[in-house]
Amino acid sequence: EVFNRSKVGEDINKLNDYYKDQGYAYVNITPLTPVDLDKRIVKLDFEIEKGKKVYFERINIRGNGKTRDKVIRREMKISEGELYNQSNLDTSKRRITALGYFEKVDVSTERGSSDEFIEVNVEVAERPTGTFQIGAGFSSVENFIAQAQISQNNLFGRGQTLALQAQLSSLRQLFLLRFIEPWFLDTSWTFAFDLFNQSRAFSSGLSRNSSGGNLTWGYPINYETRAFVTYKLEDASVSTGQAGFANIGSIREPIVAQQVANLYRGGLTSSVRGSIQYDSRNNRLFPTEGWYHQIFAELADDYTGSQNVFLRYGGFSRHYRPLVGPFVLHLNGE
Repeated sequence: EVFNRSKVGEDINKLNDYYKDQGYAYVNITPLTPVDLDKRIVKLDFEIEKGKKVYFERINIRGNGKTRDKVIRREMKISEGELYNQSNLDTSKRRITALGYFEKVDVSTERGSSDEFIEVNVEVAERPTGTFQIGAGFSSVENFIAQAQISQNNLFGRGQTLALQAQLSSLRQLFLLRFIEPWFLDTSWTFAFDLFNQSRAFSSGLSRNSSGGNLTWGYPINYETRAFVTYKLEDASVSTGQAGFANIGSIREPIVAQQVANLYRGGLTSSVRGSIQYDSRNNRLFPTEGWYHQIFAELADDYTGSQNVFLRYGGFSRHYRPLVGPFVLHLNGE
């Protein structure tokens, strides 16, 4: 090959990473390049001084005034007493950043109590993780519209998510409570539930009112991929007349389910849904690059105790890519 100093630099970095993954944190690699001017040939030798193997002594967490230490430590792929590994150290920083709780994450190392030990310092700068939204408007179709939402993505510094949402109009009303625990009882299991009550009026003179909830359990296949099982229970009624906040108290007559299309079908729905989710986004709250995919299949039949019977399946894919400055390209397919 034609000599290329940039390629030599890349090879040095790869060799550094290779030996650091074997525990040689202080490896030193020097390229020797004697030149034969007559033949125009460079002889390339890599002189490698590995040094001693090094172990992680302490992992220090700093800057987290609200977030608990365990929320950060459980995202790390290294632990105290383990052999030094540069790839796992880099992955730990990426996983902490991906939480979305911090403006900045800095990971540095320093010499421990002896040459055989190394300390890791994780410095974070917390960002606000709660949101409060309130809005009102007027529409020629729905008349008065009001909505409010409050959510906290790092509840009490435990990494939990709690959200409350309400929407009111002459055609729609929705009340939703959502809770997500990504590490149930400090295990790898994810636990989540939704409770909802919603009403919607259609232009055909029908209204659909439903209440119910979802219960979800998840478990990681690897860091990017998780499998979930969700049980959904919903009780819906379809009637004539209008529904919604502006029509509370109006007279409605129930409709036999067989007389309307499936979209307006009432009755009890008891379903089981399985899904697989892949998430490589660099930040779960404010992503600027990465992928987010999900495929699912949902079954409701007599075996699940459902009056409505169906098999539903589908999925979605999202991609984030930085463009210029603060602009991010977001593509979504469903």
